[in-house]
Amino acid sequence: ENQEMLVRDIIDIDSTYEDFEASEEDEINTLHYKFKILHTPGHTLDHISYVDYEKRIVFCGDTLFSAGCGRIFEGTFEQMHKSIQKINALDENTYIYCAHEYTQSNLQFVCSQMDDNFINDYASELEHKLVNGGISIPTKLSLERRINPFLLNNVPSDLEDYDDLKKFTELRTRKDNF
Repeated sequence: ENQEMLVRDIIDIDSTYEDFEASEEDEINTLHYKFKILHTPGHTLDHISYVDYEKRIVFCGDTLFSAGCGRIFEGTFEQMHKSIQKINALDENTYIYCAHEYTQSNLQFVCSQMDDNFINDYASELEHKLVNGGISIPTKLSLERRINPFLLNNVPSDLEDYDDLKKFTELRTRKDNF
């Protein structure tokens, strides 16, 4: 219900705007939301995300997707890993709004890397949901911690002994070649 209001509010935005500079933790008040800026480089060097801590929502653009993460174009693996961990540090009940709907294809990759009953069941449920006109976005951080290996809460067993940055780098490289 709260999320539907957010979508309606965004649709009703006046199309006038102006550019402005924003820095980490700057606050933007709009449409009854108080967004703080998170600098989330990796996909691009100047990538930012918007977080409303009180209403537990994040607009993370191309940093994090459901069951995946963005490609690294201008940034580094280390920058993207740190940016994703900023999002992972949010409240587990945070709703994640990403820039693209890649959930189904991301889950195909995840299922190819891990034999996890919860992930396999979720992939099947999601396929049924999408066929019937449902959506997968927004998603919740608590779900992503179970299905998204890029958060590093649940990773393929062959990567368990790697340090976090090496785990992330190997996963992103595998996804790039999938």
